Amino acid sequence: MPTYAVRTWLVIALATAVGWSSSAAAAVKPVSASATAERNTGQPVEVYMTTWDGAKRLSQEAGVSFRPDRNPHPYTIHVDESRTYQTMDGYGASLTDSSAYVIYHHLDEKKRTELMRQLFDPVQGLGLSYLRLPMGASDFALNDYTYDDMPEGQVDPDLEHFSIEHDRAYILPVLKQALKINPQLKVMGTPWSAPAWMKSTGRLQKGKLLTEYYGAYAQYFVKFIRAYAAEGVPIHAVTLQNEPQYEPSGYPGMTMEPEDQAEFVKNHLGPAFREAGIKTEIIVWDHNWDHPEYPIEVLNDEEAKPYIAGSAFHSYGGAVENQAQVHDEHPDKGIYFTESSGVTEYPVFGDNVNWDLSNLLIRSTRYWAKTVLKWNLALDENNGPLNGGCSTCRGVVTVTSDGSVTLNEEYYAFGHASKFVQPGAVRIASNTFGPGSLETAAFRNPDGSKALIVLNGAGEEREFQVRWGNASYTYKLPAKAAATFKWNGRTGAGTDGINPYSRVEAEEAAELRGVRAGIARDTAGGGLVGSDSGAGGYIAFKDVEVVSGTASADIRYASAQDVRIELRLGSPNGAYVGELDTGATGGDQMWATKRIPVEIPPGTHKLFLVFKSPVNLNWFQFGFTSAKELHNYAARNGSFEDGAPGPWQGWSPEGQASAQKVESGDAHSGEYKLIHWSAGPYMQGTSRTIEVPNGTYQASVWVKKGDGIETRLTIRNYGGPEMSAEAGNGGISYWKQLTTGPFLVTSGRVELELHSEAAKSEWAAFDDVELKPVPTAAPAAPTAHGAPPAPRQVTASVVGEGQSIRLSWEGAKGAAHTKSTVP
Repeated sequence: MPTYAVRTWLVIALATAVGWSSSAAAAVKPVSASATAERNTGQPVEVYMTTWDGAKRLSQEAGVSFRPDRNPHPYTIHVDESRTYQTMDGYGASLTDSSAYVIYHHLDEKKRTELMRQLFDPVQGLGLSYLRLPMGASDFALNDYTYDDMPEGQVDPDLEHFSIEHDRAYILPVLKQALKINPQLKVMGTPWSAPAWMKSTGRLQKGKLLTEYYGAYAQYFVKFIRAYAAEGVPIHAVTLQNEPQYEPSGYPGMTMEPEDQAEFVKNHLGPAFREAGIKTEIIVWDHNWDHPEYPIEVLNDEEAKPYIAGSAFHSYGGAVENQAQVHDEHPDKGIYFTESSGVTEYPVFGDNVNWDLSNLLIRSTRYWAKTVLKWNLALDENNGPLNGGCSTCRGVVTVTSDGSVTLNEEYYAFGHASKFVQPGAVRIASNTFGPGSLETAAFRNPDGSKALIVLNGAGEEREFQVRWGNASYTYKLPAKAAATFKWNGRTGAGTDGINPYSRVEAEEAAELRGVRAGIARDTAGGGLVGSDSGAGGYIAFKDVEVVSGTASADIRYASAQDVRIELRLGSPNGAYVGELDTGATGGDQMWATKRIPVEIPPGTHKLFLVFKSPVNLNWFQFGFTSAKELHNYAARNGSFEDGAPGPWQGWSPEGQASAQKVESGDAHSGEYKLIHWSAGPYMQGTSRTIEVPNGTYQASVWVKKGDGIETRLTIRNYGGPEMSAEAGNGGISYWKQLTTGPFLVTSGRVELELHSEAAKSEWAAFDDVELKPVPTAAPAAPTAHGAPPAPRQVTASVVGEGQSIRLSWEGAKGAAHTKSTVP
C-alpha cells in the first residue's frame, strides 16, 4: 500500500475511533511524502548569519537547497510571491554634518574610500541605498547654521542670501562619493529649523514658523532641491520638519501642528513644487510611533493629500505597529521609517543587533515602511561632534580622530537587509511568529532573486522550515541569532499552505459568507471580518497545516455584545474543534485577545470560523497550551489586553506621581503590556485581589527591564506569609518568567502585586500574569469513616489529541456500571 494511502487510512481510523464525524475525516488531506519535483526543487540557497555573541557577523554559512516536501511543521515559514506589498526605496542612515565631517576629515583618501565601499558598495559592502540629509544644522553638527542666515533683526523674504556653500566643504564630497559607489542611492532632505528670521522666537531654537513666511519657506525648499541637483545630487524626498512636536532648547528645532503642515503643503509647498516642475516627494510627520493620529489628520485634508507621498516615523516613543494604523486609513500613501539611534548605555552586541532586526528591519517593513534608516552614519570616539543633543548616541560606524574605524552592531544588523534587498524590491508574504520567537520579512528583488530575513528571538536553538511553492528546506538557528537567506528562481506549481502557529489574519480567508470586511483600528491595524447578526456567517481557510499536540487558539476580537465564534472543519457544520464563548469587550473597536482550548487532529484541513453572535474578528493563532494550563484565575486582563489597567490598582508613595501605564507594542503576547517608568527615582506597585477556591496555587508574570531597577512579583493576604519572586537588580533584555513557589490559599483570595523600585529613571515591563492551581494527587484508597468499597476495574484512556480522558469503572456491589468522559 502506498505511504499516502496508509496515512489516510490511519487518520480516518483514528477519527472514527475517537468519535470524529465523517466530515472531520473528509476534511483531512493526505500528506504526500513523494511529491512530484517542481521547477524550484534543488534551488540552492545562500545563508548569512550573525550570532548573538558576535562570533559570527554576516558570516556566509554552508548553503542549503529546496527539496520536494509538503509535511507540516510547527515552525513553517511560507514565502508566497503571489502576495505583494510595498516597494522598498532603501536602507541607510543620516549623513549629519558630524557624520560627513568625521568621514572626510579623520580619514585619509585610502581609508575613506575603503570605509565608503564598506558602507555603500552593493558587492563589497552593505550596499546602503538611502541617506537622510539635515537641511542645515541638527544636534549633530559643528555649529548652528541654515541656508539663509541673516544678522539679528534682518530678514530675507526673497532669499537673496540663500546658499549651500557650507555643504560644499565636506557634506557634498561625501555624498558624491557615495553616489559614485552606489548610483542607486537616494537622498531625503529634512530641516531641523527654518532660518531664525522666519520664526516666532527669532532664533533657531524653539518657536514656530511665522505664517507670513510660509511662501518664502516653500521657496527655501525649492532652492535647496535645485542647488543640490546642480551639484549632481538629486533629492528624492523631503520631510517638512524633524520631530515637529518637540521644541529642543539646546539645538535647532521648531514645532508644527497637523493643521500647520496641511496648510503649508496645500497652499505653499505643493503648489511651489508643481510650478517649479519638481518631482521630489513630500513626507509629513517625521516623529515618533506614539502619535499616528497626527499624520492621519494631515492626510485627511483633501486639498493637502494629493501633494503628499506619505508619513515618516521615529522609534523613540510608541510602538512600531502604529505605522499600520496610518497605512490602513490611507493605503495609497507610503510609510517611511527615518530615525533610530543606538546608544552607548546598552553595550551588548547581540541585544542591539536583535532590537534593530526585530523592530526596524523586520517589523517596520511588515508594517509598510519603504525606507529603514538609522540616525548618524558615523560619529567619533566621543559620540560627536555634538551640537547640544544626545551625548550617548552611537553611529553606524565609529571614526576616531586618529583615523581608526569600528563597524558597530548597527552595521551588521542593517547588513542583513541592505546587502540583500535591492532598491525597488517588493516585500512578499511570509508568516511570522512574533517577538521572542521566529520573526521574518521576505522580499523579491528586481532581478527576481529572493531575500528572507529570519531572527530567532527565542532563548534556545530553533529549527524551522521554509516553504516555497511545493518545496522547502529546514534550518536550525542558534538562540537569538539572525540569518538572511538568498535564492533565485521562480516558484514552481503548488499551493502554499497556512501555518496556524503564526498569526492568521481574518481578511486573508479564502471564503467569506454572510460577513463584512473593514479596518481594525487596533494597535497593529490590519483588516477585520465581522458579523452584525451572528446568523451563521463564516470565513474559511484552506490548507491549514496542523501538527500533533495542538491544544489552544488565541483569538483577537471586539464586540459590544456577548461573543460566540465556533471553529469547525470541512464545512460550517463540520466537526467541532472549539469555540470562543465570552463577554463583550465594550465596543466593536475595543479589542481583546482570549485563549481557548481546541481539539483538532494533525493533518491539512479546511478550517471554518462560524459567527454565532455579532462580533469583529482580527486574527487567530494556534498553540500548544493544554486545557490544564488554561485554568488561570488571573486571566481577566492578566495580559493587559484591555489596553488599560482594568482591575489592577496602582500604588505609589504620597507626593509621587503614578509611574504605571499600559502601553502597546513589544508585548510578551498580544498587543499590550504594563510599564513602570518615571523620569526620576520612583517606587510603583500595581496590584489586584482575586477570589479563588481554597487550595494550592502558583503565581507568575513575564518581565523585562532596564539595569538598576528592583522588580518583583509579590503575593499576600492568602492565609499565609507574604511571598515574592525577585527579578534582581540587573537588566533583563528579553522576556523572562518570574514564578513563585506553591502556596496554600485558606482565605479564599489572593492579592498579587507587581512592584518596581528605582533610584534613577529606569523602566520595567510586565505581561501575562497567571494564577493557577497546583494539582495534587488524590489518595489511592478511601480514608473517610464508613466509606463504601472502591470501584473495580478502573481504567483511563486518552481521547483524541490528549485534551480529554475517558474514565471507566465498575461500581461497588449494588451500584450501576458507569462510564464517563472527563475533560
